[in-house]
Amino acid sequence: MVIMAATTVLPRPTTVAARHPVRDARTWVVGCSTVALGPMVVVHIAGQGIVDPVAQPISHYAFVPTGYQMILLGSVLLAIASIAIATTMIGRARRSGDVRLGLPAVLLVSFAVAMLLVGLVPTDPPGTTVLTWGATVHRWSAAYAFAVLPVIGLLACRCEALGARSRAQLWALSLAVCIGTAVVFAIHLPLAVQGSHIPLFGLVERVGFVVMVAFLVVLAGMLRPTATAVGPDPFPAGATARTLVG
Repeated sequence: MVIMAATTVLPRPTTVAARHPVRDARTWVVGCSTVALGPMVVVHIAGQGIVDPVAQPISHYAFVPTGYQMILLGSVLLAIASIAIATTMIGRARRSGDVRLGLPAVLLVSFAVAMLLVGLVPTDPPGTTVLTWGATVHRWSAAYAFAVLPVIGLLACRCEALGARSRAQLWALSLAVCIGTAVVFAIHLPLAVQGSHIPLFGLVERVGFVVMVAFLVVLAGMLRPTATAVGPDPFPAGATARTLVG
């Protein structure tokens, strides 16, 4: 009887990143956030000589040509970005069993609702002396959107599913944004009740908008998927399988 030996080199399984349009929110967030900056640039160009970008809020651009549409578009894009992060958080919570990501995800959905209200319901035109219900909804929605983001970060950094390094970075960033927001609100809200506002309010609001966009991008980056193996590796490097044929 002749015994023949066939030697076959088995390929090693590869390791890939588990990427998915829902699981990996970075593409959605970076894309939506980047595009959301476009409408802000458009309204600033359209409002030159009409709106003072240092003293007046972004919402006053709603009363320049195409301003309302641009503000609504930017708000919708940021709402989509936050929903993408919330969906990723829910998926990460299910896979890891860490239910503490649930509350940040819910708050991100509330942030999306607030951003939609900011875009849909404009504030009062400049010079209005009596505050309307629409302006009230707009202003409180904007204030909530600014205030809830650092809270989301502080809650999310407690979750072990993010990894120790990401949690530490997110905690430091969220705390800094939280302190900055609290200082601005502590100064501005008493003045707003009296019908006034802080000096350079427009500039402060525009800085806050950029921080908001950056915070969403950073938060999505910290939720990036980890590398997972496609299959087991039963053979070490260079191992062969021998088949005996009788």
